[in-house]
Amino acid sequence: LGNTVGNSIEIIESIETLKNKGPKDLTTLSLHLAGAMIFAAGKSKTLNAGIKQAKKALESGAALEEFRKLIKRQGGDEKVIDDYSRLPLAKNVLVVKAPAKGFVKKFNTKAFGLHVVSLGGGRKTATDKIDFGVGLTFHKKLNDSVKAGEALVTIHFHAHQQEIAESIAQQIISHDITFSNIKSKNKPELIYETEVSWSKK
Repeated sequence: LGNTVGNSIEIIESIETLKNKGPKDLTTLSLHLAGAMIFAAGKSKTLNAGIKQAKKALESGAALEEFRKLIKRQGGDEKVIDDYSRLPLAKNVLVVKAPAKGFVKKFNTKAFGLHVVSLGGGRKTATDKIDFGVGLTFHKKLNDSVKAGEALVTIHFHAHQQEIAESIAQQIISHDITFSNIKSKNKPELIYETEVSWSKK
């Protein structure tokens, strides 16, 4: 979901989604989940009505303001909503580009998760300290067409991690993204089924 993997950049993507500027897939699924919770709480007569309420809160800015209040109540810095530089962010980027034209056939998602860990964005052991500033930004989804030299993934890293970033870039091209000359007819659905199994009193 979404386009980012990494702590701070995922927070930024979440805030952008609350500003109604987020990725389509993340926004759609979030609205369905929020709508289901509204319905489950008895605040709407149907699931679809709950989704409509969630969408209204998103488009009006009410959802973003509730998030701002939530951060403040928990003792956080709510100013981060308007100034992302207040988050810890890696200063260096390396853009991994497509070697040839084609269509994105497959992502090795496990490998991408391990790449973030190798940058310090996740723990190898329970005592490891997490680096919140590193991560990956994806510019393509499954079945998307790509041109030679077009951006596939941006690696966010620190200056001392240049060799690690270059190694990750090579692995992405060699193993982690598979391409095809033909666009697949079987793109995964975002939501396969919605089952409302609870009862309201």
